[in-house]
Amino acid sequence: MKKQLEETRNAKDRGERKVESLKKYEKYLTDVIKTLSDEYNDVKELRSRYENLEKQNGNLNHDLKRTEAQNKELQKYAIKILMDDKNENTALANEISALN
Repeated sequence: MKKQLEETRNAKDRGERKVESLKKYEKYLTDVIKTLSDEYNDVKELRSRYENLEKQNGNLNHDLKRTEAQNKELQKYAIKILMDDKNENTALANEISALN
């Protein structure tokens, strides 16, 4: 019974320390809301906005990676076309030279 009481007190102490450590974040968010009162009414709105921005950032990063991959493929294709054109020009120049 004493051991259980001790564990309960320790858990309570840990919980109180956790709550205390999180108060600075609550104060910060409250200050942000006061500063931006025309945009946000409460912490829930601010958090929702943050989550939305995080999601959009993830989407943009995904799109960026996809676009970069497409760009690399286009660069490879452009280089291939340039090399083929150069080879064709060289072959034609050689044929012309052989005719003279």
